[in-house]
Amino acid sequence: MKLIKPLFTIAIICILQVPAIAMAETSKETEPTVSVQETDLNTTSVYPELILRPVGVLSSIAGAGFYIASLPFAAVANLLEPHDALDVTYDAFILTPFKLTFQRPIGDYSLPLD
Repeated sequence: MKLIKPLFTIAIICILQVPAIAMAETSKETEPTVSVQETDLNTTSVYPELILRPVGVLSSIAGAGFYIASLPFAAVANLLEPHDALDVTYDAFILTPFKLTFQRPIGDYSLPLD
């Protein structure tokens, strides 16, 4: 019972994140206007967020663990050309889950590949 309140708080913080909403609103302003009736928060995009944001938090935590576990192997692989194994490992295990969880606007389900 003690675990439910912090998990609920984390879920609410992940779902209703202010920077992602602000980014979504600024991207709406730059897009051409359409004659379709728009709502502020689409109900079809809220339900997947209830699942994806908490799973994203868990994947960020698991990614940090996998990154720490893979550091010895990545360090050895970093000795060979092109010497970017640590960067690739960091991007895969730390940066991608973080961007998907905390920087992705609500309703956008694409994976940002940089």
